Amino acid sequence: MSVAALVLNHLWQSTVFLLLAALLTLSFRKARARTRYWIWLAASLKFLLPFSLIVLAGTQIHWRSEQVRVEHAWPAAMAQVTEPFPE
Repeated sequence: MSVAALVLNHLWQSTVFLLLAALLTLSFRKARARTRYWIWLAASLKFLLPFSLIVLAGTQIHWRSEQVRVEHAWPAAMAQVTEPFPE
């Protein structure tokens, strides 16, 4: 499974879980604040823990970077412009 698929899967699951937590919190309006706190904490952990594992997996990928030397025409153009005029 690709990293993009993992991230998308995590995002839709976390979004559904968040919506369920919001509905559950609304249904527990009259309950103690501690109850609502634990609902939101569970929703936060559902998002943050898998996300941190995805980030950790991403740091293990070593990107190959090649240094490409690009010759710019700017120095040659400047040398030509700064030459004195021919007599």
